[in-house]
Amino acid sequence: MRTRRMRGYITAVVLALVMAGSGSLAGPVSAAELRFNAGAWLDLAMSANGYFPAIGQAMQEIAGPSQVSYNGRLTFLLVGSDSRGGGGERLDAIAIMSINPSNKNISGVSIPRDTGRIQIPSQYGGGLYNGKINGMFGYFKSQTGGSRAQGLERFKVTVEQLLQINIDYVVYMRFNGFDALVDEVGGVNANIPNEIRDHKYIDKPGWPTGAKFLADTSALLKGGSAPRCYGGYPKPVTNWGPVMNCTRAMVYVRTRKGTIGNSANNDYKRAGRQQKFTVEAVKRLTSLGLSKAYDVRDKANSMPSDFYTDMPTSNGDVVQMFNLLSGSSFTQTAVLSPPTYATRVSGTSKNQLKLDVVRNLCDSYFDGV
Repeated sequence: MRTRRMRGYITAVVLALVMAGSGSLAGPVSAAELRFNAGAWLDLAMSANGYFPAIGQAMQEIAGPSQVSYNGRLTFLLVGSDSRGGGGERLDAIAIMSINPSNKNISGVSIPRDTGRIQIPSQYGGGLYNGKINGMFGYFKSQTGGSRAQGLERFKVTVEQLLQINIDYVVYMRFNGFDALVDEVGGVNANIPNEIRDHKYIDKPGWPTGAKFLADTSALLKGGSAPRCYGGYPKPVTNWGPVMNCTRAMVYVRTRKGTIGNSANNDYKRAGRQQKFTVEAVKRLTSLGLSKAYDVRDKANSMPSDFYTDMPTSNGDVVQMFNLLSGSSFTQTAVLSPPTYATRVSGTSKNQLKLDVVRNLCDSYFDGV
């Protein structure tokens, strides 16, 4: 078996080098120029990368140059919008995820959505934004005549100033975009140590209240393909027996009421689930191969209203990100919890303590940014 496997790897290497080399093809050839679907053999070649390190460079030559840039670490601002296509819009999920290319460790820090009194950068008018941070994107968007890209850029710069870190790119997603991308990878596994019961969640207007996730070490959560979570009456739910087991990833990353086992569910535990779900989604994608990464890129690009990123997404960029994320591990995570900042110290506000803690976490987890 080992001989056969090695032959497969060697074949992949030869294919890659021929396609990328200067032989009969006279120089690098973009995968987009090929007249056949290169996905299958690209995946085979990439699977050999651990045995033949040069294969990654060969794949880069085939796909084209990458424009993804970073200094030290690659850091993303991930934001989830609560927009359902109506009027107002808030960013109820705000997380900074950073990967160290030298050891592929991913760190994450979340900003509580109710953090307030944020300093506005001087180039955007200065002063304090007195509302919650989840409303700042809407504020900047209105400043720029409704431009989502400019509003997100201003929000990114504000978070950089707030936490004193460098952020390379922003990724923005609405409900439909989240559902579609989760389904594109066939769902994402989640470790649910204790049963989650949110007695107030309504997954579909007019349906009974309540969402329940059974304890499961590897629950497969889906996007829009999963059935809507059906609750029960009366309000609040008292009889949880008839409440269906929810398998919707959207509800899993949004629920913040009720209980987790014998403990309270809250916004801080939700943030922790969001971070871990993001990393599990990365693991799922990289396990499916490079051709699936192309599919996810294409799906995201086909939904301009529901997905946005300022990161370049050419074939070469996808290869670079796939190489960087393959084999990555989530070793550090930080989410504030109420006891962290619940007590005023020497007249310092809860909000200031909250921000100080987030900054300290960034100093600890994003060193070298």
